[in-house]
Amino acid sequence: MAVVIHGEGELRYLIVFLVVVLTSCGIEESKLPNNPIVGLWDVDPYQDGLPDGCKSIKIHFDENGNLKMESGLQVITAEYTLENISLGEYILKQKKVSSNGKENCQNISSEFVLSHYAENVYLEVSGNSMLMHFGPSKKAPSFKLIRE
Repeated sequence: MAVVIHGEGELRYLIVFLVVVLTSCGIEESKLPNNPIVGLWDVDPYQDGLPDGCKSIKIHFDENGNLKMESGLQVITAEYTLENISLGEYILKQKKVSSNGKENCQNISSEFVLSHYAENVYLEVSGNSMLMHFGPSKKAPSFKLIRE
């Protein structure tokens, strides 16, 4: 999935982002009933700098540790686990990432997206709202998701 990163309302650069899988000391929280990210999440379409074509990005996290991300015609699938950092904060890690070979919402090829896949993603989860950062810390730029 490609996502635009912006600062102060201006588009500064484009970064390719793919969701990743998480592990916490060998315990797969994603298989526990209290997994805070299970469900279907939509990108908040009102974010500054989000291209029109990317306002319908969806990410589905299931209770078995699988994710499915839809960005334009592109569909990315992966297995995920979560590492709990603190209350409401997690590291999402990925494995077995694959794509349907189509272009994403910004017409970026699947090959390019997969070659720039983020391996660790910092999440801040509060109820039905989530900030997904483009790196392993909350200092990294982010975008907002809302659970359906």
